[in-house]
Amino acid sequence: MKKILITGHRGFIGRYLTKYFSQDNYVFSIPKKVFNSGNSLRAKLDKYKCDYIFHLASHTGLPEENYEYYNNQTKNTLLPTVNLALNAPKSTKVIIFFGSSDEYGNSKTPYKENALPNPLTSYGWAKYSSRLAVKRIMEDRKIPYIWVIPGLVIGEHAKPHRLLGQIFAHLKTKKKLKLRNPDNIRDFITMENLANIIDDIKDNKKLYNSTLNISFENYFNIKNLYEHISENKNLVKVKKENLTGLPGKDVIALSGSKLKKSIGKGIKSNMDEYLRLLIKKFEK
Repeated sequence: MKKILITGHRGFIGRYLTKYFSQDNYVFSIPKKVFNSGNSLRAKLDKYKCDYIFHLASHTGLPEENYEYYNNQTKNTLLPTVNLALNAPKSTKVIIFFGSSDEYGNSKTPYKENALPNPLTSYGWAKYSSRLAVKRIMEDRKIPYIWVIPGLVIGEHAKPHRLLGQIFAHLKTKKKLKLRNPDNIRDFITMENLANIIDDIKDNKKLYNSTLNISFENYFNIKNLYEHISENKNLVKVKKENLTGLPGKDVIALSGSKLKKSIGKGIKSNMDEYLRLLIKKFEK
């Protein structure tokens, strides 16, 4: 059995990945406060001697922000990532860092890995700044890494202030839900698909020291997704040629061409089936 460290293990994605990888591996976590000290972090990492590290710990973006929010992102997203890159043992097989589609900002959609990022939010700025630091530090220390940028993840335990959390909470309470930006187009991926892909790519050396979008190009209008989940209306996938609107605001969509070449037909998108299962759970 391999040893895996998952930071941000109590978060939305980290919680699921911890459960998924605990089936066949030893999974460890580190308290958030340890990331504030390079010496403390190094001691923990040296103690665990993990084969893989999945870094999710960050301060996720919120719909409203101000300049003070950049301080929060620097402290809770940028610095922990830099500390990990500086102190990870050189024996680590690979570190998978989780970025965000917010990094691309108003670049041309669908976003490709070689696009020049132009973040529009403090969260996107912190993630992109982290990516630049990781690239330089990891290549200098000769530790393999993959910077993954997933689409908007659909899962069972979405937080109430996030889109899917609001929708599923609505199914339970039956209260009227006012969608924010209902006409926006987003790129969705299921939690199950995400976990399978991370499991698949962690040993793919061809992807080491690069950025990888995790997308099956499931582009959906937010209002349509909501109506599908709450009213059983047909889910209509938006085609690439119809990705119209302001990038980073009206449209946030990743290109999945590199992922498709990397995994081939090994993992198939399970959006419809996954949503049906989630809906059944919330109807009980």
